[in-house]
Amino acid sequence: MARVDEGRGKEILAAAGIKIPRGGGARTPEAARELAAGLRGPSVVKALALVTGRAARGWVRFAADADEAEMHATELLAEPEVKAVRVEERLD
Repeated sequence: MARVDEGRGKEILAAAGIKIPRGGGARTPEAARELAAGLRGPSVVKALALVTGRAARGWVRFAADADEAEMHATELLAEPEVKAVRVEERLD
């Protein structure tokens, strides 16, 4: 059985015509900041790692602005298992 990370999973859903939150993946804190700034509002910064329990590990974080998104990305990317983060618009 193949495992698919959230970023790839959302690409598959979008290709099938399923609406997904605006956003994308980032490998650096600066790239996460740019993505968050482009969303022009609150965002969610999530670690992209093939592990379970990301929320329980504190790897799903809410950011009010681009500065906070960059800070969260810096902290998440410091984790050994995390090679990228996903920054998306925060939805209700």
